[in-house]
Amino acid sequence: KQWYQRRVAITAGIVPSKITVGLIHRAMIESSQNRFLIDGFPRNMENIQAWREVIGDQADLRFMLFLDCEDDVCTERILARNEGRSDDTPDVIRHRIKVYKESTLEVVDVYRTSQKLRVVKASQSVEDVFNDAKKHFEGF
Repeated sequence: KQWYQRRVAITAGIVPSKITVGLIHRAMIESSQNRFLIDGFPRNMENIQAWREVIGDQADLRFMLFLDCEDDVCTERILARNEGRSDDTPDVIRHRIKVYKESTLEVVDVYRTSQKLRVVKASQSVEDVFNDAKKHFEGF
């Protein structure tokens, strides 16, 4: 029973992709805007599949902006942000980066293959990252 309770507690925090996409879709429909930046999505292939099933061609997905950052720079920045999170330790951060690579880099490849990937070298200064990212949105 104790194992079951822990399992439920762990999985209860993950919202199914179709629900997430449905919420994004509803927010887009209810908005007075016609352009959207969706941060941190899609994170995995399940998210892409849910997007295709729920939204399909109803949205013109222009590109995915990928902030490509070296692991050591990511770790330094997370540790420096000092948000007081107990899980911001080097070991936990390395694990999060590993999980990220296992699930998200496949998504990056999908957008690269479809020629909808734009990359910013995110290991440079924060100001340079911002300026490079901003260039990708010119004309929108």
